[in-house]
Amino acid sequence: MKKVLLCAIVIVTIFSSGQVCMAGGEMKFPIQLSYVSGLGDVYDLYIDNLEARGYDVSSDFYLPIALSFHPFYEFDFGLRIGGGVGPIMLVLVQEKTIYGSSSSTNYTTYFDLPLNFHVGYTIIPRSPVSPFVKTGFVYHVNTGDYLKSTSPGLLVAAGVDFLRTKKVNFGFEVAKDFSESVFEHRIEDDYWGTYYTTEKTISTGGLTIGLFVRF
Repeated sequence: MKKVLLCAIVIVTIFSSGQVCMAGGEMKFPIQLSYVSGLGDVYDLYIDNLEARGYDVSSDFYLPIALSFHPFYEFDFGLRIGGGVGPIMLVLVQEKTIYGSSSSTNYTTYFDLPLNFHVGYTIIPRSPVSPFVKTGFVYHVNTGDYLKSTSPGLLVAAGVDFLRTKKVNFGFEVAKDFSESVFEHRIEDDYWGTYYTTEKTISTGGLTIGLFVRF
């Protein structure tokens, strides 16, 4: 229910902000590619869990670069209000079990769709180049074999816009996601030849560094 409610809030934010056509403002539509540090922690946990259970991790897919879409409305005096989705994350690990001369293969997955609402400020709104800051809240709509729970968190970011006077412009952004997800973590016990289970908390967004093109 919480996930559905948050999805609705973000969708309303994205589309209703476009309807707030007040004088002296403009809707912006940035598309961003980001490096996501937290995704590496999820990947490592999945590998640990599978190897602790004795699986041969024969191949895997892990891409720390993810896509985001964060539209916002910017007023002439610099205030910006928006929401969005991303960076969209995926981990896919192939596990193989060998039985004598035969084997079986399964896939272990993790998918993450962060939703956020944010407010920010463009420091020099009338300049073609300007730094900006923003803060808000983020919640991860995620699913995975070892995921146990997820909690929302604070989102803070800063960056620089270039070619702001052009119809299409670009820039970069560095952000920190303070939301957390709890995973089942299986640790191999070499002495007993088995594993024990605990929990591990990961900020799946973590630190992101991205480049965006804005329309």
